[in-house]
Amino acid sequence: MFPLYWGQMRTLFLPLLLTALPSAGQTVRIAPTALPASMSFAPAALMQSPAFSAGLKSPSMSLPQVSALPPMSVLPSLRPALVQAQTAAVPQKAILAQSLAAAEEIQKSFQDPKTQNAGFEPLRRHFDGGVSVKDAVSAPSAASEASGAAVKNFHPAAVSFNGQEFPLQAFTDETVPSRFLVQAIDATKKTLDIAIHGLTLPEVADALSRAKERGVRVRIVMNSSHVYPEKPNQKVTPDVQRLLDEGFEMRMLRGDREHGLMHNKFAVFDGALLVSGSYNWSKAADKYHLENMLFTAETNRLQGFQGYWDWMWALAKPFGEPAGRPSGKPPVAKTRPIQFNGAGLPAFAFSPGGDAEYWLVQAVELARETIDIAMFSCTSRDMREALLSARKRGVKVRIVFDRFQYRMLPDMAWFLENGFDVRLGEGKPGPKGAGSMHNKFVVFDGKVLEAGSYNWTMNAKMNNFENAQFFDEAARVAAFRAYYGRIWQAAKPAAKGDAAPPPPARS
Repeated sequence: MFPLYWGQMRTLFLPLLLTALPSAGQTVRIAPTALPASMSFAPAALMQSPAFSAGLKSPSMSLPQVSALPPMSVLPSLRPALVQAQTAAVPQKAILAQSLAAAEEIQKSFQDPKTQNAGFEPLRRHFDGGVSVKDAVSAPSAASEASGAAVKNFHPAAVSFNGQEFPLQAFTDETVPSRFLVQAIDATKKTLDIAIHGLTLPEVADALSRAKERGVRVRIVMNSSHVYPEKPNQKVTPDVQRLLDEGFEMRMLRGDREHGLMHNKFAVFDGALLVSGSYNWSKAADKYHLENMLFTAETNRLQGFQGYWDWMWALAKPFGEPAGRPSGKPPVAKTRPIQFNGAGLPAFAFSPGGDAEYWLVQAVELARETIDIAMFSCTSRDMREALLSARKRGVKVRIVFDRFQYRMLPDMAWFLENGFDVRLGEGKPGPKGAGSMHNKFVVFDGKVLEAGSYNWTMNAKMNNFENAQFFDEAARVAAFRAYYGRIWQAAKPAAKGDAAPPPPARS
């Protein structure tokens, strides 16, 4: 196929889209975006030209400030209109089908190795993850249906909270997630319940202080070793010390046995916004690691995490007392709202001693086509046996591990030894070497996402305080598929010499 450039894309695609838009008197709201420098590219100049803006105008619609958008970001912004077209008259449905077909032809051209236009590299990177254009314009959130989606960092804003908008997810190869934390903290009015491994972000500590000063009740459960150093060279970070000095309500918690951790990284804002993911609240996560951050306002998910947080808070101990330890079982989800290949999965699962691994094994067993794994650490025998069984029945399994962790844990070599397609990834270069591939997420059959703090290890299952979540929103899953594509492309195939040597046999 010959390459399609912006002029051809506009000629082929936009007229079809515009014809499918609402009738006279209605408006499709497209907000401008502030893209990071890495997302800027040459065709943006064409977007800003009077001729281009004139070409977009139609007597039946209004597109203010459309010139600020990168070309393919127009798709999610027009999502409400496309949804309306899907439910309208047959001619509009036909036009929409033509529009999608044209968009898919454009997608193919981006994947064509003959396409050498460097200006489209960000778009090519986006499509390398295997995201279909149909996914990109389907299954809108309630927020985007109501008002149109504001495009930020190549993802439409989809979660509203106290007058602020947040994306469904944020990835550290595209943005700096701490800015969303500050935004959410500054928007909080009454309560903020936090469960974090540690804190090394002064701007977040500043935001927490502002929240406390304006009367927000801020409560923090933190991993004990970040407050009570357990190693000779370990110190309390200035940001944690500041929280203690300013009298925040803080309680400490540690996991079970020697290596157990309070490993969660989530917060519930005013009982109305949940922020979670693999992202530790740290400078390293912001600058060097490959991480993900998740945003949701789902009532069921919020209630589940609030119940889990309350359970941890009851176990944790205030500063000055020995840290709390696990006792009993964490809350269990009562519903199975995530539909996957004829079965239901819970929206969330918790540890220690909960049912997170059980549901992960179930998801692996339900998969029929593909399992794409980005996992910092994986040593669970049950998980690897489930994956081996999946591969034997024809499921394509791809795995990206963290390079450094792979060299530290001999058990992770099992996957390469048993014929799995394994690659090793790392983060951005930093003062102490490359950052980590710290993600813990899986995409099953391109339809269901699992993500959270939970590594696939026995420690996560039995000793750590962790969370795992399942999602089936098309837009969220599509974004993680694209992210996985970028991680996979950057990672290097594992070789026999990359693994840690097995431990010496006991005599």
